[in-house]
Amino acid sequence: MQRQAMTHQALRRPGFLLVLLLALPGVLGAAQTEIPFVGTRVKILFHPPLRTGPLDPHPMWVEIPRLNLITLHLENYLTYLTRLGKLPEAIALTLHYYPDGTEEFIDGTDRLMIMDLGWNNLLDQVNRHLRRRAEGTRPYLIDNAASLFQIRDQLPRTPVTFETRHRFTNLSSRLEALAPEADFALLGTDSAVAVRPTETHNQLVRLPFDGTGTVLLASGRAPYGHLRPAPSGAYLGFTEGGEPKILDLAKGETVPLYPGDRSKLLLDAGWSPDGKILAGIVLDRNTAVRDVFLFDAARRTHLTFFQGHGRFQGDYQFPYPYWAPDSRRVLFTDGHAISLLDLETSRLRPEVVKTSRTLAEILWSPDGRSFATVEMEGKSRDKSEFNSKDLRGWTLRRWHVTPAGEVIEDPAQTYTSREALKLVSFWTLDRILFLEGHLRSPRIQTCLMNLTGDLAARLTPTPQWPEVASGSRPTTGFVDLPMKYCYVIRNLDGKSKNVYDSGFGHMNQLYLEDQVCTWFLGLRLPEGVPLRQTTFNLLPSPYPFQDRNVTYCQDLPAGQIKGLTETIKGYNLRRFELSDDLSRLFFLSNTRGPMTLWAGEVAALERVEVPVTDDTGQPADRRADEGKESEGPLPGEALPLPGEPPPLPGDALPLPGNPFRKADAPPPLPGEPLPLPGAGAPGRPAATREPSPSPLPALLPGEALPLPPLPPSGPTSRRP
Repeated sequence: MQRQAMTHQALRRPGFLLVLLLALPGVLGAAQTEIPFVGTRVKILFHPPLRTGPLDPHPMWVEIPRLNLITLHLENYLTYLTRLGKLPEAIALTLHYYPDGTEEFIDGTDRLMIMDLGWNNLLDQVNRHLRRRAEGTRPYLIDNAASLFQIRDQLPRTPVTFETRHRFTNLSSRLEALAPEADFALLGTDSAVAVRPTETHNQLVRLPFDGTGTVLLASGRAPYGHLRPAPSGAYLGFTEGGEPKILDLAKGETVPLYPGDRSKLLLDAGWSPDGKILAGIVLDRNTAVRDVFLFDAARRTHLTFFQGHGRFQGDYQFPYPYWAPDSRRVLFTDGHAISLLDLETSRLRPEVVKTSRTLAEILWSPDGRSFATVEMEGKSRDKSEFNSKDLRGWTLRRWHVTPAGEVIEDPAQTYTSREALKLVSFWTLDRILFLEGHLRSPRIQTCLMNLTGDLAARLTPTPQWPEVASGSRPTTGFVDLPMKYCYVIRNLDGKSKNVYDSGFGHMNQLYLEDQVCTWFLGLRLPEGVPLRQTTFNLLPSPYPFQDRNVTYCQDLPAGQIKGLTETIKGYNLRRFELSDDLSRLFFLSNTRGPMTLWAGEVAALERVEVPVTDDTGQPADRRADEGKESEGPLPGEALPLPGEPPPLPGDALPLPGNPFRKADAPPPLPGEPLPLPGAGAPGRPAATREPSPSPLPALLPGEALPLPPLPPSGPTSRRP
């Protein structure tokens, strides 16, 4: 799969010119100009080139895992020579990797420039350097990759990490190898499949929670990626060099979706809930034409009933398929229209929903007989910062699918708001749970956002559609639900930043391509409502919660939810998965050195000591400053306010005073939202009020005189 992150993300958006797709990544792909891989004696600095398209010979999703592997084996190589007594321990090595070359690099004593990651060429340059530094090493140097990989693993690991202290399970140790993990996907709740780089490309390995790991698929002609396990556990969707394929886990057989055709590049795909049909969109590398596909894994054939229709073309569809829970229907959308593919009747119904606004989200009901949508009208004023108040409005709608395949709107559940709306799930009495509130881009880029108090959880009224509302079912209006907390974790700080020091171990780096936003809502669910929901947000940048959105609704104790979110943020764990019941956490971390797959109980995170990080997300040791008083003026020569409380953890700004809480009332508990003012009119959401400003002190610090009163407000005029 020869591609690059920004290009792949752009190709997912329908209706773009191919020239724009190939040119845009060249501007954005160089956002991370130097990526370090820092070992004990080996340091590699990767200087990424400008990206030109999906056929770039240096895609970062391949380069980063390969550099991780090279760092580990070069460290092991130097350790091996030192233990033989042939290389002084003080000799280190710094490699600058310029795939496109550079004229600015200057060789140094321990500095080398490399332009190629071929193992034999790399060893040749390293050996020449070692011969210059230590003459006695010549007879013991290794000049081929096969011998290098046969050296016994002598790489020292960090023995005590936060994972080992809290008895997390090292899943990578189920199949020992001097190799990092590049990506993983869950196979149920007790095992995972991981992508592990090798001497040539990479391989797929199965790592169980208990037992010994196995190799599912050895290295092929191209790298593997884009893991999509079927919910049934019978199949694994993946790509080889970008081409979509399916692995039959029981038989160990690989089934290409387009045998004999290597021009297809998978953009995205999703399994039906029963795990039988894989749906998605592929791009033809030669013609730039996009095609929708539905592939029956058991019969190993394509479904073709929808092909050839003029009003349903893959060039204009988002590649994410919206599957109904019963696996009988699937929706595709181009952002303004929704098309329905009925697998039971083999009929295509194009554009069953059309709107002039921008579709944001689609969510199926549990019975597969209706779905909800959220539309947005307007555009953001700033191309880099999102503010929901810039938009004209948001609308939530409910659509019922008749047995004949017609789609009819239920006006009783239509809701329009000036605030941002987000779908969560369907509720009891056939109502829809959604979030409403003011959304803004964070001022400081961080993976964790606390939206407690900014968003409210609400339910729509019961439907009025005759087939749904028939019988003695009670009716309700709009209902507000108490929500203790609302946290969001974004795995990417931006579409142009794809590499992260996950665990702050520095030796290995983590590459991520797909953006995932994980929501944690402190709600008590009634029986029958699923704990986990997955949606796909279609809004363009700068909306902060694009693409896949996974929501967990569970009223966890304050200590557990705080431990979970702060552990992910504090250790920069950008690639993680949670079990459906929110009890077990799987993640990639480099705390030991190599990128390792860990698994553990969420309840154990309540006792994890999280490192303090600065505004850039890097760990910052502040223990030396604890207990010290402020010396001198603050930055900008500002004096501290009288009676100012100590700074919050992480230098966070304190929340404004709550005017609705009495002075003698106890402070709110961690994770508890501020109390809302009085409810609004019956059947409508409560109105919000801005907190009143705190009173100014009588005298300013240092007995300075207060400023004169401001002139009365009113219209002003400017003179030319």
